[in-house]
Amino acid sequence: MEFKTEYRVTEAVQTAAARQMFHAVYLRKKWVGMLAMAVIGVALWFQGSSPAREIGLADMMVAVVLVVLWVKTYVRVIGNSRTALRTLSDDLVTLRVGDEGMEMEMADSRRKLAWEKVDRVVETKDFMILMTGRLPVASLPKGALGVEMVEWLRGHERRRAGGAA
Repeated sequence: MEFKTEYRVTEAVQTAAARQMFHAVYLRKKWVGMLAMAVIGVALWFQGSSPAREIGLADMMVAVVLVVLWVKTYVRVIGNSRTALRTLSDDLVTLRVGDEGMEMEMADSRRKLAWEKVDRVVETKDFMILMTGRLPVASLPKGALGVEMVEWLRGHERRRAGGAA
């Protein structure tokens, strides 16, 4: 099956893609562990005994360091997405998706990606994010893709996951 669509990359689309990619790829459910660490740290702090207070303080410090690292990563992801947008000579993207892979074409560049290089497809509210290892290689806006192409990408993820099992 072959699909073709065109869409424009605006600052709103680029920022939304970066935010959703950060939450789906980098943060995922790690925030739950960080919150648990903070709660345990506070509970140990109020425990009263000296060793428990020290452990609680160390636990809370680790939680604060993780939050700082996540905030720095978030700011870097948003900044990189805006920098990438400024480098485009034209905001029109032509996307072709088929059985062999996908191709994104812009005014001054062309990018091809074979499906065997895609380890997984992460779906967010507005985007389908193609991943190679831990690296997001493409964020495709679902609104521009259309229902049929989104379903095909979901099916690709199911076929890939079924083939790896």
